[in-house]
Amino acid sequence: MRRLAEQRSKPVGLTVGFLWTACVHAGGAVLLMAAARPQPLPPPVYAVELVAAPRVASQRRRPPEATPRPVEQPQLAHLSLRNPAGSE
Repeated sequence: MRRLAEQRSKPVGLTVGFLWTACVHAGGAVLLMAAARPQPLPPPVYAVELVAAPRVASQRRRPPEATPRPVEQPQLAHLSLRNPAGSE
C-alpha cells in the first residue's frame, strides 16, 4: 500500500506544480497587459512648400582662383652640422 501512495503523490505534485506555475505566469501576463498604456497619436503631417530658402541656381558657381604663395624655408638653427663624435 505504501508503494501505491508514493506513485500517486508524485504525479499529483507535478500537476499541482505545473498548475501553480501556469497561474503565476498568466497573472504576470495579465498585469503587464493591464499596465500598458496606448501610445498617443502623433500630430498630423501636412504637405507644405518651404519658401525660406532660395531656389537652386541653374548655373554652377566657379571656385575662387588659387593664388600662389612663396614657399617658406624651414628653420634649421637647432640642428648642428658638426660631427657629434668630435673627430674630423
